[in-house]
Amino acid sequence: MTIRLQSTVKGQMKEVFEAFDESLFRYLLPPGAKLIRFDGSSPGNIVHLQFPLGLEWISEITSEEIQATHCYFIDVGVKLPAPLRDWKHTHHVVLESQDMSRIIDEMQFSSGYKLADLLLYPLLFLAFLPRVYQYKKYFSSLNS
Repeated sequence: MTIRLQSTVKGQMKEVFEAFDESLFRYLLPPGAKLIRFDGSSPGNIVHLQFPLGLEWISEITSEEIQATHCYFIDVGVKLPAPLRDWKHTHHVVLESQDMSRIIDEMQFSSGYKLADLLLYPLLFLAFLPRVYQYKKYFSSLNS
């Protein structure tokens, strides 16, 4: 299944893309999550989170592309909390205008079971929905 969320933010595309660093990642962490490791947003980098009840989430950045009007990087789940089996998160930053960019979070996931995916969808959607507003606030404060 795929979840896709978009947010238009203040800032030039390349500056917004380069701001996907540990500071932004900590800002976006959900309540109760703890950042164990953040190598960066380049291929080969690892991001490791720990959630309550000892649940862990480890992702590896597998690819990155920077073009004139669109940038993205992809993280893929290496170790995921049950019932997730597969996770691919593409972080797009798209040029909107000279000083505005659009961030698109596109998350593909699977538990291996369609019914479980249908049950997971609203939980994951609600977990990532705050990012739409968090991005706006974060980049507005950087570009004020």
